[in-house]
Amino acid sequence: MKRFACLLFISFTICKLFVQAQELTWYEGSLVLRSEEVFVGSIAIEPEYDLVLLRSHDTVSVYPAHKIYSVQFYNARLNMNKRYISVQEHDIAWKRYKLYEVVVYGDVHVLRKEKEHAFSQGSDVDDYIYFTLHHEKLNKLKEFHSKVYPELETNGGVLLSMFILENDLRPKKPAEAIRIIQYYNKLIRDDQTLAAGY
Repeated sequence: MKRFACLLFISFTICKLFVQAQELTWYEGSLVLRSEEVFVGSIAIEPEYDLVLLRSHDTVSVYPAHKIYSVQFYNARLNMNKRYISVQEHDIAWKRYKLYEVVVYGDVHVLRKEKEHAFSQGSDVDDYIYFTLHHEKLNKLKEFHSKVYPELETNGGVLLSMFILENDLRPKKPAEAIRIIQYYNKLIRDDQTLAAGY
């Protein structure tokens, strides 16, 4: 019975997506699957369902997050490239994949996920929940100071400490935590001994 209910829900969701497909915003971009297959075409993101729709040659294919590695497209309205990655979340009951937008890319990623009842006229702070992804572990950005920062502080050494002092940054403040992460990622890129963990 549970299997039937689950199948019915998935079928309903897919049908609903195909009906809404005309209303979605489509972008030219690329989709990379976990199987390393790459597809190019028109892409629409359904963050509420963690699905990506790919339109190619008058055919629309639906890809759930567990099959996706990354999605990339150019948003002309915002004049920026957008990238999403699929991250496995470890719940007590089961493992599931969700799509997250990449805000900062590097050794420590900053990701975000739109809130369920986001308002497009609101600010990014109001509409999104922000996360860090480090060593394949996902944490809310508000936990950065206690869960991620101690390791960064050790690995970043004097250069990171000086940057934080000179700019009067506090790791407990989300916007300042992002600046610390960006600088740390730059240190990692510039110094391969840090990247190796020495």
